[in-house]
Amino acid sequence: MTYPQPPVVATILEYGIPLQFDNSNAANNQFLHSIHHIWTPDIRILNHDGYEFYRFDGFLPPPEFMARALCGYAMSYLRLKRFDRAEAIYVDVLKRFSTTYAAPEAQYYLGVA
Repeated sequence: MTYPQPPVVATILEYGIPLQFDNSNAANNQFLHSIHHIWTPDIRILNHDGYEFYRFDGFLPPPEFMARALCGYAMSYLRLKRFDRAEAIYVDVLKRFSTTYAAPEAQYYLGVA
């Protein structure tokens, strides 16, 4: 399983606050409906108001998950116009995860940052 792996935990905690919503618990239905949740895993990077900066779905091995999550955090910084932070994260993705599916995305948005 990807989430408990120490490098994955470190990546998540460096940039965000992880939350998990049980989609079988009726108490979560309103929120899950508001974000158009279908099934798990459903990874979202949201701001404090629930604005979605980035999302990805599916089970991924740790390197793919970490690269995708980092691209999500970088996109958050890009949308906040914190270009220096976005650039640093995209460079990190390209250095550490150059063979992942997220690498072309990082290369593209590095040019934007």
